[in-house]
Amino acid sequence: METDVVRHLTAHLCQSQMRELELRVGGSTLLLVRSAQQQVETSSTATQQPVITCERSSPVELVSPAVGTFIAEHPVTAQRFSELGGEVKVGDIMGLVSYGNFLRAVEAGSTGRISAVFVESGEKVGFGQKLFELKTRSQA
Repeated sequence: METDVVRHLTAHLCQSQMRELELRVGGSTLLLVRSAQQQVETSSTATQQPVITCERSSPVELVSPAVGTFIAEHPVTAQRFSELGGEVKVGDIMGLVSYGNFLRAVEAGSTGRISAVFVESGEKVGFGQKLFELKTRSQA
């Protein structure tokens, strides 16, 4: 498997809320697993890869977990989940994505300050579309 592909998949895993990613191509399997310390370990049936650490030198992007409509306010209380410049911690709900009769939470994957908001409430969003950007404490 190409090194650039592994790096791209690792970066995607670091920025997503997924805990692991397994890719099978032909007779090879690539397994990426993220630990609680934001470290991604890689293993492959073809060759043993070194541990790759998720670098936080650039802002953390939070992306849409589904295709649907972004909702920035709580549906019952109308209170905004998050504001530009606000502090968030891992697991905080930043907003919701509505699709069909379902609501899917957009959760902060890192602790930090919201440095950018890319969508407005009510805007249609695609899977993986950038919604927020966070600056972690080490970047502040």
